[in-house]
Amino acid sequence: MTLQSAVTVGTDQIKYFVSVSGFGPSPIIAEFILNIHDQQLPYGSIPTCQRKTFVGIVAGYQGQESPMEVAQKFLDRIKRSVDSRDVAVISGLFNPGFEFKGCKGNYNKEKVVGILSHLPAGTPFSMTLQSAALLGTDQIKYFVSVSGFGPSPILAEFILNIHDQQLQYGRIRVCQHLMGFFRNFISSTPEEQVKAFLDRFKAAITARDSAALLGLFHPDCVFVGCKGTYDREQSVAMIMQIPADAPLAYTFKSVQDLGDSIKTVVIAEGFKATIHVEFEFVLSKKDQKIEKASMACPKKHRLVADFGFSREVRAPLGEAQEMVHDFLEKLTKATVDKNYKMISVLFEDGFVFKGCKGKYTKAQVTKILLKLKKGTPFTINLMEVNDQDTTIKYTVQMIGMGASDMQAEFVLNKKTQKLVSGGIPLCQDNQLDSDSIVEQFMEKMQSAVDARDATQLGALFDDEFKFKTCNGYEDKAAAIAKIMEVPWFISISLKFVSSQFQGNRHVEAVVDIVSFKGTERTMFILDLTKNALVLGRLPNC
Repeated sequence: MTLQSAVTVGTDQIKYFVSVSGFGPSPIIAEFILNIHDQQLPYGSIPTCQRKTFVGIVAGYQGQESPMEVAQKFLDRIKRSVDSRDVAVISGLFNPGFEFKGCKGNYNKEKVVGILSHLPAGTPFSMTLQSAALLGTDQIKYFVSVSGFGPSPILAEFILNIHDQQLQYGRIRVCQHLMGFFRNFISSTPEEQVKAFLDRFKAAITARDSAALLGLFHPDCVFVGCKGTYDREQSVAMIMQIPADAPLAYTFKSVQDLGDSIKTVVIAEGFKATIHVEFEFVLSKKDQKIEKASMACPKKHRLVADFGFSREVRAPLGEAQEMVHDFLEKLTKATVDKNYKMISVLFEDGFVFKGCKGKYTKAQVTKILLKLKKGTPFTINLMEVNDQDTTIKYTVQMIGMGASDMQAEFVLNKKTQKLVSGGIPLCQDNQLDSDSIVEQFMEKMQSAVDARDATQLGALFDDEFKFKTCNGYEDKAAAIAKIMEVPWFISISLKFVSSQFQGNRHVEAVVDIVSFKGTERTMFILDLTKNALVLGRLPNC
């Protein structure tokens, strides 16, 4: 057996081709799938049998396979290839000149391969063969019903080249009957569209696919919860905390067609133990993504107790996260009411906040909070909570409390319910030079790149991030997409070169990005208050 080629399929298999001698007058080309972990072969085939059979049919000999059988075998190969998400394997299905005529336009081989290789995990993609017939002496024309690209199956026609076993051409013939299926999904009801979307949503949660979840939300999507307002990345981070085996289920409460979008209210189960949660979201018909969402929050019941003062009846504060939520509610209310006494009692006397411009005492922080103009809209988004026995360390994003948004850490004393300390993560140690700051940030970036974790990467780039290339500018989404497109087994290394402060808030960093393409020197601007990259460029452009 002589090895011809080998490629990875997913994360745990290798697909390889070998030339096998000794079983006939000439060598046989065979295909095998190898499980990496148990080192066993779950599958094997001889791809060239199909070609010989059809050569026999065309020459007038009795063949063993009909056009339907050959087309079905090719569809099985398509399914395996798409499931692998391997660009090289999927690319082998199409002739270099392949063209697909869809309802929204024409797609070449590169575009089709790109779509198929980035289908979210759990997408119910399938192709059901309807008919097949010989076309001339070396082609098969077949029709399939394709599912997974919308709420209803699509009838498509393809031309398969018999000799090289590649698709030459494809098209959707019934666009005029579907009245622009891909544009408006007119052929299905709003309920059907939402159901298909929720099925994809549930599949992405079960598969623990954060990238797929991100793709289900509009980049500007905002989720309004009972404890705060969250952007797309923060929402996905919370969803990823749901156990993969959680018994997720939902029932429709209402569905309203708004023209270009659908407003839906659902009662969901499985997101919290024994709790039914009511969600409202607006789904875009055009790109099938959530534009905005909110959660119905229970009303707080009140009772009179403790010397006649009224207090809220709350759930037990056994969890650190619930304790921090309660504390932030008190701090927010005291700040809005401009209640000096209430603000002051929320800080330990020795409290110190370490910022990028210096240190601030309890009295100074209280004064800053009281200076906020009445009616100033601000938001405190809780991002991370770490229980440390007697204290809780938590991270928040503060919006509207300064000239720009900032990410800060605080330590809360469980017993006294007062803040012990706080600061901006990358500025807390005044002894840190710019090199140390950048190196700490690069450790986080390298970890996110190695994991190809879109959620982690999203938190390290500012939403307004711009990268200047020699051909123009790219945004945050494009930067993350480039990283995610590189297969996990191909290394991307970040090598620190130099850095320097740019005022009090920013650090300029020069980094070498080393990959299979070579080494590319890149410059970035790191915002210390946001702990995120805001700009990037190629120095040579």
